[in-house]
Amino acid sequence: MRILFDSKLTKYKDPFGVLAEGESCGLRLDIPKDVGALRAEVILDEAGTTRSLTFSMTHSGDSGDYQQFTGRIRLRRGL
Repeated sequence: MRILFDSKLTKYKDPFGVLAEGESCGLRLDIPKDVGALRAEVILDEAGTTRSLTFSMTHSGDSGDYQQFTGRIRLRRGL
């Protein structure tokens, strides 16, 4: 099994497409239960710089063999 995420599906990224500055975005990761994940984090790196943004996701439930982790992020210029 593998971690599931597809930015083309609103199930995993909402809204679809490019975000306007200040617009929030919901993200979801499905992590196999047998991994035993206690937490999930997403790290966004800004290309060509040393800047990055890390945000924690919340365990929001289980679905079949997967744990669901969700979170919302709002980007601004320069991360």
